Formats: sequence, C-alpha cells, structure tokens
Amino acid sequence: MNSEAPHSDAPQSEAPHSVAPDADAPTAPERDASRPGWFARVPMWARVTVPTVIVVGGAAIVAGAVAVGPSGPADAGDLCRDAATSRLEGRGHTDIELARSLQQVEADGAQRVSGTVTFVDGAGATHHAEVRCVIRVDGDQATLASVRFFD
Repeated sequence: MNSEAPHSDAPQSEAPHSVAPDADAPTAPERDASRPGWFARVPMWARVTVPTVIVVGGAAIVAGAVAVGPSGPADAGDLCRDAATSRLEGRGHTDIELARSLQQVEADGAQRVSGTVTFVDGAGATHHAEVRCVIRVDGDQATLASVRFFD
C-alpha cells in the first residue's frame, strides 16, 4: 500500500496572506476579528483610573511648583538665625535653639531682628540669651551688619 496522497490537478486553496495576482508586493495578513486588541483586554476601572491619576498628579506637581515660586532674596530672619547659630557653634556651644518667630523692625534703613536663643556651653550649663542682628538691605542684596548676644 502506498501511503502517499493521490496527486490531483485541482487548484489548491490560497493561503490567507498570499499575493494578489495584480499586486507587486505581498499584503499584510488579515487580523482575526474574534481576538480583541490589548486595550479591550484592560479592565474598565484601569482605563479610567490610570489616566485620572496621571492628570491629577501632574496638576498637583504644577500647582506645587507655582505655589513655591522662585526663591527670592534671603529673609532677614533667616540671615540672623544662620549668623547666630554659626557664631555660637564657633565658640564651642551646642544644642542651639533660636526662637521660631523673630521680631523684625525697620530702623535707620536696616532690618533689626531680635529673639531668644538657648544653648549649652562647653561646661554643660544651659544659657538663655537675647540675640539682636542688624541686616542692611541694598536692592535685592541683604548683608549682615552685626550679631550681638545679651544675657
């Protein structure tokens, strides 16, 4: 017995991506309509939630950047706070705490800043003092003129 299939001269069916007789290039295979695309397989809640989170997050980042704005010239209170801290650290004092709110007054064309400071000296004794700073402002430039401590 011969297991080979009989040879016939009947026309064979064409493959789904065969070349059309009048076209020069092969055509793309037809997409199976019964198989959905990747987006259709994504759950509906994810299709709604993910873009919403991205838009709201982007808006929050933009709003935060606008609210902060560019940093302007240094505040007189910040200059006084930094100068007082560095002066006390230079003297060997530790645990330096300046008042959170410093009083600022304009006098003689300068900002006068005052507040309280607490620190520990080299012997371990805790001290409370008044700090006073004079900051001169010329346009956008603020310069520390003096820092003084009073018991």
